[in-house]
Amino acid sequence: MHHRSGCWVSGHFRNGSWVEGHYRGGTSVYDKINYSYSRQPTRNKKNWVYYGSITFETQCWWCGQDVYFHRDGNSGCVLFDSLGSPWPVHDCWLEHKFEQQQAIDHILSKFALYIDSQNISLTFCEKSQDKDELDFYGYFVSYYPSKLIYNDFDPLVDIVVRDYNGDNYKMLIPCQVASELNTMSLVKVKGEWACRGSSYILFATEISANGPYESYNTIEVDVDIKNIIRKKWIYRQLKT
Repeated sequence: MHHRSGCWVSGHFRNGSWVEGHYRGGTSVYDKINYSYSRQPTRNKKNWVYYGSITFETQCWWCGQDVYFHRDGNSGCVLFDSLGSPWPVHDCWLEHKFEQQQAIDHILSKFALYIDSQNISLTFCEKSQDKDELDFYGYFVSYYPSKLIYNDFDPLVDIVVRDYNGDNYKMLIPCQVASELNTMSLVKVKGEWACRGSSYILFATEISANGPYESYNTIEVDVDIKNIIRKKWIYRQLKT
């Protein structure tokens, strides 16, 4: 009878650089099969679920049980029964090593279809080389329903803000602050770009809500961006 061996190692600094969390094997027959590496399609605006580190709740491809799919920054994939220590790897993942790639393809395709079903087909502005901060007027379009981010702090959610040029910005903001915004309401936004891995994330740092003929209600956004960037992120589908 074979036994599991190894453990999940949380993200940590190594030689001054941040290393994503990863599964560290021991001396088990499963040492080299707990992770499978996903194929990466060409990067574009609509397939962000296929590259980079991501974790979200889904169903096991084999047994249908609720599990958590995780892919680290090096494209290593695994299914967990639950999140947190001791990071139990789902039994089906260990038992079906030769079908892991099929499971990965199915799970990611299903998640991508969920995003498409939410009518998310926007193109978002990326960071300009010479700008680390943004300050503009626009309007709050919607929550971005493909993900809700949890970490050790208050939950964060992506919102979509469109400026008067028609450009869309996807911004991270605490859920409590986002709940105070009305869809399509006029806003004045300040934001800050922060690097996470190979991409830049836009955090809202201040939002002033209400119309041009009313006094603006300024909402200060209290987030520790540097601390959040280095924490493990969990993606969940929003209930609609």
